[in-house]
Amino acid sequence: MQGESYSVYERLIAPEERQLVQPELRPSSMKDPILAALGFSVAVPGMGLIILCGGANLLLGKVYRPAAPFALFAFPVLYIPTAVITFVSRLRDESKRHRASAQFRESLRSDLESGLVQVTRLRALAAVKIAEREDEGPKFCFRIDPSHTLLLRGEELRDYEEQGFPWTDFELVRLPKTKWFLRLICRGEPMTDVMELGSEADQQVHEEGEVFELNWSKFVRGEASV
Repeated sequence: MQGESYSVYERLIAPEERQLVQPELRPSSMKDPILAALGFSVAVPGMGLIILCGGANLLLGKVYRPAAPFALFAFPVLYIPTAVITFVSRLRDESKRHRASAQFRESLRSDLESGLVQVTRLRALAAVKIAEREDEGPKFCFRIDPSHTLLLRGEELRDYEEQGFPWTDFELVRLPKTKWFLRLICRGEPMTDVMELGSEADQQVHEEGEVFELNWSKFVRGEASV
């Protein structure tokens, strides 16, 4: 979809945009999954068993005092196998995350080597801010024409809000394949009539930067979600 209010094109990546990706390309150490799993397996079972055995010690002290010390003696007996099982399980999960992270870095590196970025130019007719769920970051819907809307969401939008975002005219710059967010470039003025809706308006159906059909009138009345 292209038009007066919305267009997508590719251009050469700027040096400052290339620098934005560099921190994400730094490889993580193979020790990271081991250290993460070790820290979790030491702390979590330990805290749980301290509470369990300590509580049992206090309870037995009131019910049958001679047996109370045995609750504390049970701590090392229970802790070692629990910590080992937790470590193995956690290491498996951390290793999966480590491999997924390595694969994503490779995708970013390949995307960066193309030397191009995808630019979405948007001249918004209206904008709605959707309330956050926990710490998902700000969410905005932009009306492009009577039947099409563009969605932006993410923590990276916080800094731009301090600069007056949402704007009447701006560019969304991303890597072309991975759609990795690079920056927003202001080409207009801050919007002054931004409506706010509750978090229920965002049902996680559409991806960030996606253009989709939406009945705007029903949306602002709370009868449609994105």
